[in-house]
Order: sequence, then structure tokens, then C-alpha cells
Amino acid sequence: MTAIDTAEAPAPPRASVRPGLPFAVILGAITGLALMLVAKGSFRDVDVYWHVLAGRELASGSSPAGIGDGWSFAPDPLPWVSTQWLGELLFHGLYEVGGWAAFAAYRTLSAALVLAILAATTLRHRPPVLAAFPYVVGVVAVAAYAQERTQQATYVGAAALGGVIVTGLVRGRLPRWWVLLPLTVVWANWHGGWILAPAALALVALGRWLDHGLRDRSALRALGLSVAALAVGALSPAGPSNITAVLRFARATDVISEWEAVTPTEDIGILSLLLWVVVLVAWSGHGRVPRSEVLATVSLFVFGWMAWRNLVVAMLMLIPLIAHRMDQAYPRFGRRPEPAWSARAGIALAAVLAALGLATVPGQPQLPTTTYPYDLAGRIAELPAGQRVLNDYNLAGIVLSFGGGATRVGIDGRTDRYGAQYIQDYTDLALLKGPWESMLDRLDPTVALLKQDAPLAHVLVAERGWSQQGAENGYVLLSAPTGP
Repeated sequence: MTAIDTAEAPAPPRASVRPGLPFAVILGAITGLALMLVAKGSFRDVDVYWHVLAGRELASGSSPAGIGDGWSFAPDPLPWVSTQWLGELLFHGLYEVGGWAAFAAYRTLSAALVLAILAATTLRHRPPVLAAFPYVVGVVAVAAYAQERTQQATYVGAAALGGVIVTGLVRGRLPRWWVLLPLTVVWANWHGGWILAPAALALVALGRWLDHGLRDRSALRALGLSVAALAVGALSPAGPSNITAVLRFARATDVISEWEAVTPTEDIGILSLLLWVVVLVAWSGHGRVPRSEVLATVSLFVFGWMAWRNLVVAMLMLIPLIAHRMDQAYPRFGRRPEPAWSARAGIALAAVLAALGLATVPGQPQLPTTTYPYDLAGRIAELPAGQRVLNDYNLAGIVLSFGGGATRVGIDGRTDRYGAQYIQDYTDLALLKGPWESMLDRLDPTVALLKQDAPLAHVLVAERGWSQQGAENGYVLLSAPTGP
């Protein structure tokens, strides 16, 4: 080729930048608006109140095995040790520093951390248009279910484990033990969801064996990390029983709604079905789907649909895997580059919107006073000390926090302390099922705080001589004829 030919040869075309608003900025705006809604929401977790009380007792010198011994008058409780003591200490500190408003900051910042990890495992190195749908589903799920509870730590861990599953199955890359194990110890003392860490690594090991055979070194390393992560879960005041705590808890929660199986026609169940549709579409696209990916996807869907409280966790673990499969199935989709500044702009926009939401927190109410009977709980505090309150299951924390220091409840949120049989009998009491009369006589309460439409509330007044002291937000306060 001559010099003239070289000069006249056309230059290779440059990749055109996507016209209009970059997609990364749009995703940043969606993330920021979701975090703003999280910041502006009122309390949704009624257990936060007794978690704060537990943290207060811990801060005053009680051991995790001794807190809450005087909260309930239930007979024959099971041995109980707090497995969430780190989170409860934090909750006490938050309340001491900023009152109830501080929990909005905890809820928002932990949700922001979840979404930051999810963005890194889902959007990074992939066209944002392609990964947008699964990521936005994750944003909606986190915004809908972010609460002032210790389970937020499990949302953070689930988002990170989603990335571990993808990199482990696809590239054989696994987290360093000196990072994984200390974080697992912290998680194991914060929330029972820590068991997902060894479970996810075991899933990676099994998937690698399916794809690469029993001699695969990454599979062996994943199995070793899984066993180590399971073992360090015993580094807790509960000791080795911390490893089996989730099984004891699950057996004691058959009557609690968040442990019921998911129905596909309700809120977050619909989003999960949409994710499944995306998975099927991606599986039908270009490229062979590894057996390990099918195993991981189906396993996480089954886990999520076993209980409502599992669903968001399972979705956070699934979304990076779904984004990876879409990237493999449609390699040419959405490949046009966006401006180099778009990702930074999206992150900045999300941070600004979240900060604006947090700025409104001090001026807005945090307690859901239109949902629960805080005033009725306050009336109990005005009665003589030592009231024995036959309470609705969800009201224990409110009664303990606002009903006076010596007030005791029939049941509280520590389900593994009471056992499945007591919880069932206690629930049947309000519905007048089974041997409810003997259960009522055995408990011998002096006050009842029940749902207004509970059959027991009607019988106590009409047949047992109890008197109604007040009503609020669908609940009634009743006093026994021999009581105050």
C-alpha cells in the first residue's frame, strides 16, 4: 500500500455514545428515590421495641443468656440466649443517641449498602440496559421490605453472596478466608441469616462438581470455606447451638405469617414470578446453560418461596446470577457505550436523593401511631405495677416499652424461647380453639390487649365479667374483674 493509499483509507468508525439521558443516570435516580422512600417511612417492625430493651439490658451488664427473663409470665419457658446481641447493642446505642428517629438512618444506610453491593454485582461490566430489569426488581424489593430490624444485616450479606455465587460458579473465584470468616462471625452474632454464607458456598461447591468433576480445586476450596464458615458460627454466646438455632426457630413459627409459604398473587410474589420469567427467557437464548446455574437458580427460588421472610433474601442472591445469564444469552444487546461520567453521575444522584430523604427524618413521626395502640399501652403504665398482660402476639414490644417497667406479657417475639406448642396454644386462645379455657386459667392475666374482633375479647366481656378500658386502632384494652 502506498503513502497516498494509506492517507485516503477511511478511519474506523467510533462507537457512538447513547443519545439522551444515560441509562446509568436513570438507574441512579430510581435507586435514590427508593432510598428516599425508605428514609421517610415509619416503623414497620414491631419487634424493634423489645430489641432496644434487650440492648439496654446488655449495656447495663446482663449477659445474652440473661436478658428478658422478667418480661413474660409464660410458664415453663425454654432455655434462651440472644443470637442477635450485637444488633441489639447497636439498637440501644441508636436510641440513646437519636431516639426513634435514629432508626430511620439505620434503615436507610443499610438499604443503601445493600443496593450498592447489588449494583456492583449486577451492573458492573455489563450493559446497564441489559441488567436494568433484575436490578430494579431488587431495588423495589429492598425499598418495600427495608425495616428497622437486625435482618438488614442478612440483606447485606445476601447481596454479597449473590456475587460470590456467580464468580464462584463461573470463574472459580472465591472470597479470601481472612475476609469471609471474620465477617461471618459478626453476622452470626447479629442475625440468624448468617447460615446463608456456608449454604451458598456449599452450593458453589456442588455446582462446580456438576460442571467440572470431583477433582475441581475451586469446588474443594468452596467446600472447605463452607465448613469453616459453619464452624465459626459457633463463636457466639449461644455456642454450637447457634448453628441449629434457625431450625429451632423455624419449628416454633408455624403460626407466624412471615414464615408462611409465598402466594404468587401478592406484592413481592409477583416480582419473584417476573424474575422467573426473565430466567426462562434467558435460558432459551444464546448459549448452553451450565448445570450448576440451573441448580443454583432453582435452589434459590425454592428457598425463597418457602417463606415470606426468605423471598427478598433469595431474590438478592439470585439477581446477579440472572444478570450474568442475560449477558451470556444476549451478547449484543445494549452494547453501545455510555459517557464515562454517567456511572459517577448516577451514584451521586442516588446519594443526593437519599440524603434529602434523611434530612426530612427529624421532622416526621417514626412510630406508626395510626396502626398500633400506643395510648392503650400507656394506660397500662398508669395501673398498679406488675400487670400481667394477655397481649396480641405483635404487641409485646409496645407493651414492654410503653406499658411500665414491671409489666409482663403473655408472649413476645422470642419464638424459640416459647416453643411451637405454647405459641399454638396461645394463638388458639384468642380464637377460642382447643383447651382455651384451661389456658386462660393457667395464665391468669390481669389485663388483656387484644384485637377488637378477636373472639376472646368478646367472651371476656360478655361471659367473664371483664370491663373495657379503651379502644384504639382496632385493639381493645380489657381489665379482669379482680384486677384494677
